[in-house]
Amino acid sequence: MFGFSVSLTQQPSLSKIQKMQKVGFQLIYTSLVVPSDTLPVAMTHLQQLARFSKQHDLQLVVQIIKQTKSLLPELAKLSIQALIVDESFSKDEVKELALNYRIILNASTLNIDCFQNFKGLNIEAWHDRYEQPFTGLDDTFFQQQNQLIQRENIPLGAFLMSDISTTLNNAPTLEKHRTSSVFAHAIELIQQGIQTIIISDDDVSEEATRQFTDWIHSNYITLYMTSYVLHNPIHQFTFHTRPDLPRDVIRLQESRSYFSENVLFGRSRGRKVGDITMNMLGMGSYAGEVHLVKVDLPKNEHIFTIGKIRKEDQPLLSICPCNQKIKLEEMNTPIRKGISFT
Repeated sequence: MFGFSVSLTQQPSLSKIQKMQKVGFQLIYTSLVVPSDTLPVAMTHLQQLARFSKQHDLQLVVQIIKQTKSLLPELAKLSIQALIVDESFSKDEVKELALNYRIILNASTLNIDCFQNFKGLNIEAWHDRYEQPFTGLDDTFFQQQNQLIQRENIPLGAFLMSDISTTLNNAPTLEKHRTSSVFAHAIELIQQGIQTIIISDDDVSEEATRQFTDWIHSNYITLYMTSYVLHNPIHQFTFHTRPDLPRDVIRLQESRSYFSENVLFGRSRGRKVGDITMNMLGMGSYAGEVHLVKVDLPKNEHIFTIGKIRKEDQPLLSICPCNQKIKLEEMNTPIRKGISFT
């Protein structure tokens, strides 16, 4: 499941919420961890958000702390499906809340004792988001903690940065995800068994919107590219990665049938990560086969480079599984909206 974040410090943007729902996002995360003098305004915004989420069948998850416990009677009147609680809540308080809500605990601090204390409760474990650079989680720790939690069959969640927001709250769980490759990072988290992935903002770029839409509704991985060839038809086709997964390149299964008699001519050069290459006639029965390059490779005079995957999508090349549907979407220019192809 995919979710997105809405801040209670300002009026919720219903148009953005509707856009994200149309993409296929099903959950709204918000937080009552706000300065005490802004709490009345935050509650007003939360009431609006709860009404809208109920009308549009969106799950609403609210983070609370001990200082906002007095608001629980008001929260009980709203359509809220889950509460995120921190360590300030006692075991008995968590159990009491679990009678009415799905409870989400901090995945990074859970241990075996916690599993025993909350056994049988309707709980999930989400990792926090880390606003300050260099404070995000270490990848090895993240995986080890997830393995511990997965053994207890507790659903996991984690946060990703939006690729267009610059607000402080737009932050990831993992430090290595403090980049703009939001869709690539989402696929990585899915492969690691994360069931709920939350964008730390209420919007993503036009490109990421298309990628999430294609993935959620059609299970496509859409890769944005720039072409080195005039009138390149490659974006007109849908491909699958081969069932026998190569180490150094992605081989596009149907490409030989599309291009063996209509080979595109590009440039022969040393192949770099992200290059899109095509085998020339000198490759015999392999002529027309298209590769997406995962690691730097030497020049081959019978292999031409016909395009480049944009930098933001290159992390997908190393994690793209076999038998995966792929669509290559051509960009008009090598650089658009801050997107680079280096």
